[in-house]
Amino acid sequence: MKTLTEVDMKAGEEHFSRFLEGHEKQFVIPVYQRNYDWKKEHCETLFNDILSIISSNSDTYFIGSIVSVFDPSPKKSGEFLIIDGQQRITSLSLLLLAIVNMLQEGRIVSEVPLLERQIRDTYLVNQYQQDERRIRLKPIKNDNDAFTCLFEQSAEDYVEDSNITSNYFLFEKLLGEASQRGVTVDKIFEAFKKLMIVDIRLTLGTDNPQSIFESLNSTGKDLDQSDLVRNFILMNKTNDNQVRIYNAYWTPIEQNTDFNVTDFVRHFLAFENAKVPNQNKVYSEFKLFVQSEITDDGLEVLLQKLKKFSKYYGTFRKFNSKSEKLNLALMRIDRLNTTTAFPFMFDVFEAWETGLIELVDVEYIIGSLESFIFRRHICRFQTNALNKI
Repeated sequence: MKTLTEVDMKAGEEHFSRFLEGHEKQFVIPVYQRNYDWKKEHCETLFNDILSIISSNSDTYFIGSIVSVFDPSPKKSGEFLIIDGQQRITSLSLLLLAIVNMLQEGRIVSEVPLLERQIRDTYLVNQYQQDERRIRLKPIKNDNDAFTCLFEQSAEDYVEDSNITSNYFLFEKLLGEASQRGVTVDKIFEAFKKLMIVDIRLTLGTDNPQSIFESLNSTGKDLDQSDLVRNFILMNKTNDNQVRIYNAYWTPIEQNTDFNVTDFVRHFLAFENAKVPNQNKVYSEFKLFVQSEITDDGLEVLLQKLKKFSKYYGTFRKFNSKSEKLNLALMRIDRLNTTTAFPFMFDVFEAWETGLIELVDVEYIIGSLESFIFRRHICRFQTNALNKI
């Protein structure tokens, strides 16, 4: 795999406003990204940074990097998948939308003729599009619903429990307060145009965005091991394929495991490799497993298997099989806190699923396993030997 410095990418300083503008552009937040999660304090800091540009009369102000993947296919012409920087893009788009709506309603005024139309048509919408590509920014599903409602300005449809909605109204409040202090919207917009970014742009099918992503998240502080696994599966796919895989496989896996995906993948790897990976090495072990064992054509088969085994894991944790006797045994094993048996139990449930054994056999095997674990517990044998057993 290429390192960050070996990836053939385009990178350079750019005005954020220039990054947004352009014919028929759309910025898509991929499904593997987290929801927009900036809070009030983050947006207030961003707005105060813009005010400081005005007070200091600065020429430029750096706000960080944005990493995007450009899809050159004719069907997706102008589409950029944002793999780093969604918080800044979303927040500044909310600020611009607040300016447009407040100007239209006369709550703030501008000396620039038709400023609201200029902002809307240059940075927020593709004016000649009427489909889903009309709005330039497309957050992930729940955020996108909230963002779209703000464009329609239908109060009864606002998504109240969304950071998108709350931060939009925060920007309206901050703009109103700034106007009362004599800071005009024209000055704020001019300051906005001085914001600078490092624009790191990759091309889908040519560059490897996973290399960039790993370099940007090398400390592992922000992302769980399961986040890294999910992104590894999805990142090099087209947006349409990402959405399909996410909905068909990843969402059911999360639901089946009650979002304990890291723990599930750890036991799945132990089942496949006969070796239990460390908790903080699940992603690296999963990546090695895929690269050494799975071809591109076989990834879909692996996802199908992960989805099926996640149901087994859910049964181990929720005791929801069709046998009450089996459920009671699973509950007692859970109380003994012996998850090291899960890889073996995967094997048992897979044999049951494929018809090699019957339910009565599964009940007997899991009952024997429970007895074995309980006897070792009474005799105070160490549990660390169970991995090898």
